[in-house]
Amino acid sequence: MTVTNSNVILFPSSATLNELARLGPQEASTLIVADEPPQLESRWLTPEAFIASDEPEQSRRWYCDNETSVYFAARHRDRCPWLAFGQLCLNTLTKLELGHALESIQLPVLHKTPITSYCDDPDYPVVAKPNFGFASCFVKRADSRTDLQNHAARFAREWALSPLASYAMRFFPKSRESELKQLVLERCVTHATVLNAALVVHDRTLVDLHLVFGDVTEATISSDFQWRGFRYSGLVPRELHERSWRIAQSLVTFFNLSSCVAEAELLYDAQSQELYVMEFSPRVIGGSLAVLVEHGTGVNLRQVALKLFFQGQADWSRTRSRDCAIRLRLGDRPTIPANTRPIFWMERNVEGLASTVSEVLYEPAAGS
Repeated sequence: MTVTNSNVILFPSSATLNELARLGPQEASTLIVADEPPQLESRWLTPEAFIASDEPEQSRRWYCDNETSVYFAARHRDRCPWLAFGQLCLNTLTKLELGHALESIQLPVLHKTPITSYCDDPDYPVVAKPNFGFASCFVKRADSRTDLQNHAARFAREWALSPLASYAMRFFPKSRESELKQLVLERCVTHATVLNAALVVHDRTLVDLHLVFGDVTEATISSDFQWRGFRYSGLVPRELHERSWRIAQSLVTFFNLSSCVAEAELLYDAQSQELYVMEFSPRVIGGSLAVLVEHGTGVNLRQVALKLFFQGQADWSRTRSRDCAIRLRLGDRPTIPANTRPIFWMERNVEGLASTVSEVLYEPAAGS
């Protein structure tokens, strides 16, 4: 089979497909690579059929919509000459790889060490997390050697049945399994909150930065750090915004971003003023958080990202600035604080979870 479409969208979410449909003429010249056929007029291939196609690689431009697409691009990097980011992004998919890379340019990170490298007990508390992981899966705090041993034993028993193993087997060679499934340790920053940063990049220049604060976290069986609430504020402290901007600029240069929307996950401790880089990915910020940014600023990040991909330019100007927040919960509808007004409620399915995720987006009530 010969594939003639030069624009390839990898594993698009339903929200991205909706934005793609609004672009009109661009849709017809686009190939969708996904496990299931999209409800669009675009051509569609399964990942296996796409890789088996014999089109000259020089004509392909790949758009990475999410982590799955980044893993796919890393596995098949020899098939694609053009991405909106440098190859280094495909070489830093584990916690240790990314941590060492960021340390090499002196960005603030929490140093990570494989659990097998500890000859003596670490200074407790520590956070133990999989070297390859996402969505806070198997991320646990250990206050003692017993805590750490129990978590390591449980992780070893359950890894093979987790979404992490499914992704590892699908997108990484078998020879890397032991590396991917090891636990790494880092210092526990007790009072920190997560900062999800959406980087808007045009012509290798950072042009805007959106910060979403983690607001509500809870401990579950699989993780001590499941974030269930996020908020967007139109008033970010100037010093924090400036520090975040400098970090984002360094990431743009280091990972050779051209014109795209990318995501960095920062960790911020308001008490000590410490700010660390936790994660980086060359794709649009997660689904619910993109909705939150749009409601707070008027900026549709998915639309911006697609226009930068197809046209090389987009309008990323903010049309409003207001505070709002979103809460997520498995199953039942989340509760929202007093003196707030719900804007919408929805349910969605998340890969790897048997239950639906309920979401409520809300903002301060008038006069509160």
